[in-house]
Amino acid sequence: MVCRLKKGDKVVLCTGDGIDHIGTIETISKSETTIAIKQSTQNDTESSISIDLFFAPLTPNNTELVIIKCTEVGVSGFFPTTTEYTQGSAAKLRYDRLTKLVLEAAKQCGRAKLPSINPLIKFDDALKIASKYDMAILCYESEPQATISNLLKNGQSLNAKIALFIGPEGGYHHNEIARAKKAGVHIVTLGKRILRAETASIVASALVTNNE
Repeated sequence: MVCRLKKGDKVVLCTGDGIDHIGTIETISKSETTIAIKQSTQNDTESSISIDLFFAPLTPNNTELVIIKCTEVGVSGFFPTTTEYTQGSAAKLRYDRLTKLVLEAAKQCGRAKLPSINPLIKFDDALKIASKYDMAILCYESEPQATISNLLKNGQSLNAKIALFIGPEGGYHHNEIARAKKAGVHIVTLGKRILRAETASIVASALVTNNE
């Protein structure tokens, strides 16, 4: 489907600052279009919780799925993170492609802020970055009891900046879990079933945003 706009049509412009700029097309040519801004309003689709997802890169298709769906869910930033079991081929990221997917996903769900995609970092460096957040959460299939819902109950996450960790297809090494605990990261379970890594990223991000 091709959408052909014409003079007089109303459009909504987003510049990544959280504001929707509503205007009307005044002129259209092959080289440029001029729009008269009539109104600027705060976009209300952003979560009160800021989530940065520290995820282990997967296969190209699954990494793209994580980027798209977690943008829709409300993730604020992505930190690709290498771990003990991260596959070498999975760490070859096409940032131009991922940036384009973020833009398309943000358009589709009406977001006015584009999530950032940060350079690839190592797990221990990710822990150092996460120490500056209000809370850091790591999802681990061997955690028997603690959940995201219990951790964030009673609105404790409102306006918080949260670092959310999701491991690779092989999960986290037990030494990584020990280092995370020492760094003050909360270890949680996503339930009795072991989820695929891309599914875990989407589910965990949704669980955090649903606690706003």
